[in-house]
Amino acid sequence: MTPPTATEGVLEASFRRDARGRSTLQALRQRFPLRMTVPFYLDRDDPGMAFVYVQNPTGGVFAGDRLHTAVRAAGGARGHLTTQSATKLYRMEGGEARQELRFELAPGAYVEHVPDPLIPQAGARFSQRTIVDLAPGSAFVAAETVAPGRRAHGERFAYD
Repeated sequence: MTPPTATEGVLEASFRRDARGRSTLQALRQRFPLRMTVPFYLDRDDPGMAFVYVQNPTGGVFAGDRLHTAVRAAGGARGHLTTQSATKLYRMEGGEARQELRFELAPGAYVEHVPDPLIPQAGARFSQRTIVDLAPGSAFVAAETVAPGRRAHGERFAYD
């Protein structure tokens, strides 16, 4: 049985490079609880690179959640995806949560995916699958941090 808090979140975003060399959002589809900000341009050394924040207003991931993110970058597009804060993985009695991340980069595209840390509570059960499809000449950089749990609560590595 799926817990009553379970959600099927979707975030699909496509980026392209415009005539001025700026990476812009070409298409966006989002379904609660996944949301994405408009692009920001924060790097003085790469002013055309789009920075976006993936947001989850629920404050965390619960049992039964299924989160699907797909990002496409057209030729020459450059983007950086991160989150607005650490993601809490709550205790999941009678269930688990899953997340799938897909990245598809055309020739010459560059994407960075560097979310803030995952913080699992004791009893959290979470699986994540990341799929990256790189065309020749494209590049993908990713980093992920998983906390050992809530140390102040004595919950070190008490999750699956």
